[in-house]
Amino acid sequence: MASVMNVPIKLNLAGEVTDNPRIVGCVGDSDTITANITFVNGSDIIDLTNWKLMFTAALPDGLHYVEDKGDAYNNLVIVDHAHGRADYTFTKETFSVSGTINNARFILYREDATLQSEIDVKNTCAFEIEIENDALQGKISVNDFSSDIIKFEQDLSSLQSRIDDADENITNAENRLDDLEEEIESDGIAKSTDVVAKSGDTMTGALQFDGFPTLFQAKINNNWWYRLTSDDGYTYQQSLYPLLVTGIGGAQGAGYNFKQDYLRLNNMDLETVAGAQSKVDQSLLDANLYTDNSFDSYGPWINLPLTAGYSTGDSNPPQYRLKQIHTNEGVKTFVEFQGAIAGTFVSTSNTTVATMPAGARPGVTYYRSVASNNGNGGRIAIPVDGKVLQVSSTDNANPTYVGLSEICYEVGN
Repeated sequence: MASVMNVPIKLNLAGEVTDNPRIVGCVGDSDTITANITFVNGSDIIDLTNWKLMFTAALPDGLHYVEDKGDAYNNLVIVDHAHGRADYTFTKETFSVSGTINNARFILYREDATLQSEIDVKNTCAFEIEIENDALQGKISVNDFSSDIIKFEQDLSSLQSRIDDADENITNAENRLDDLEEEIESDGIAKSTDVVAKSGDTMTGALQFDGFPTLFQAKINNNWWYRLTSDDGYTYQQSLYPLLVTGIGGAQGAGYNFKQDYLRLNNMDLETVAGAQSKVDQSLLDANLYTDNSFDSYGPWINLPLTAGYSTGDSNPPQYRLKQIHTNEGVKTFVEFQGAIAGTFVSTSNTTVATMPAGARPGVTYYRSVASNNGNGGRIAIPVDGKVLQVSSTDNANPTYVGLSEICYEVGN
């Protein structure tokens, strides 16, 4: 708000203030007089933190009053909470009646449910506002007549707007009449020969309903006994009595073939014979697998018999163990590995890093890519004689150690 007059006043919560400057305005003043308020309690400044403010005043006519929290026009602002300062710009309602306002006050309030009331309230001392008559009060001016002309022009504008709306409605009605005439000319309106009597007439062809969610419904003794509706992407078939699907005259029908994506009963999917059998087969397979796994056995981890010059890599001892697994082909024995081997690996020749004992060797040469410390990987081969070979390759880039966790083969000898 563009205030042109600022009046500094002090408002005491503990008593009257007699040296505040006068606040003087005229009838009709609006948004131009601002009170710069400092709130005190005796000689102490009031900290306005957590407090809210409201301006109240009874107007000089004894009939009207003003209550303003500043929320409508943002004209009541706390500018400094710690030093108790706020600015309030008076609205036009304060200066709407001439005379003296003797009991203008500000009310401080805040939410606090610790004592009797949920809201704490404190009034300041009263201050005065003097409202003088404006220069035109009680006078006759050409402006009075001018105001009538302006009102007449406003009424004329409103009447013209109503005439424009009526013209638009007439135009819409004329367009609709033209559409009806076109429908009649194109035989779009049903002819008398297309109307079926309530009883006695016979219909031929297909019965079609356009744009209605209820496709068909019928009553017996004022009770709906059958209804066919369509809504929300579904077609609903509803009947008063249990639905019995038979042949003509109650005889056994030839059959009912549902050509649908799914079939449900009480929102539960029904299984086809093929679907049910596949689930039974899978359940049997899962049960057998669970039973077999229950009888699987694992031997202890055994340190790998390393060749001289090779040792544990990355503090992860190289080990193997035997495990017996129940399969559909019977019990089979496998060897699985863990840990890492450190040493010198060259890319120009195969390197024997360990030898597996009899009873833990593959039936055919086993090959496996494994991880290495340099990220290029390595290749392990284990022929039937049990030698564990680091296979030469220029891609291996001579790693410091290789991992064994990926190795697992079936025992052959």
